[in-house]
Amino acid sequence: MMQRLIARGDNFLRKRSFTYVRFSAMRKFLHQIDQTKPPLIVYQMGKVGSSSVVATLNAVAPDYQIFQIHTFSREWVAKQEQQYRQAAGFHGTYSIDNHVIASSYLLDRRERRPAGERWKYISLVRDPVARNISAFFQAYPIYFAAKTSGYNDTEVNSKPVQELEREFVEEFGEWRHKMPTVWYQSFIEPTLGIDVFSVPFDRERGYQIYHGPDADLLLLRFEDLNQKLPAALDAFLGVSANSVQKANISSEKGYAETYGAFKTNLALPESYLDTLYESAFARHFYSQEELAAFRRRWTR
Repeated sequence: MMQRLIARGDNFLRKRSFTYVRFSAMRKFLHQIDQTKPPLIVYQMGKVGSSSVVATLNAVAPDYQIFQIHTFSREWVAKQEQQYRQAAGFHGTYSIDNHVIASSYLLDRRERRPAGERWKYISLVRDPVARNISAFFQAYPIYFAAKTSGYNDTEVNSKPVQELEREFVEEFGEWRHKMPTVWYQSFIEPTLGIDVFSVPFDRERGYQIYHGPDADLLLLRFEDLNQKLPAALDAFLGVSANSVQKANISSEKGYAETYGAFKTNLALPESYLDTLYESAFARHFYSQEELAAFRRRWTR
């Protein structure tokens, strides 16, 4: 009886108080982590294979507490929280992702850390068009809250593929489309003091290690994860990983069939492909041959 009353109370508050939802999420988060371990932070734009990296690290790096975040500034945490508040106005209940909670916790912890303490970060890049499509499907109930009925990730299955393609091109938003090309200047450089464009990226090796004032950063390409992640983790952390643990794979989600049809049929304007594939970001991390192959994939 008492458990039913607690569950009803929790459900009632989740529909009426974002503050309650955020507090509950933070309390649960703190119970799940070991605050005595040094942090190892997977810090990257969404949908670049980071969940697979986190799963692998949890298996091979027990001396670290692993975190996964997409932003590391109070300004952007506040913007993300506001996005969840607004989405709840359409869905009828409040929610917040764990990565936003992790960002808030790490910002507080960083302010308290001892002088001279260095933190380790891992980040990833990906074909920007493939990344944008995956992000569009992953966060569709948030980005298009006014059009969706809930947070179910199968929501996009109710839409014709042609309508989804139109929404992706016309309504996803200019900032979201261009975000991969400016993410490192907007998020990594201001928070870690590391300019990843200051030295050439070793495409053959598939990863690069950078050092900032109080941060060490390992950067990899999504397309090389299966082949390069074990060697990269050995060089960066001195740990051995025999294989990559797969996690949060779009092709295995409830919208997988629609996602596959979308990618098969999508034909993007040349101007869109030019914006992404001729950017400094794309040309830094990928060869002209690789970019040409990406372009052919999205040209019909």
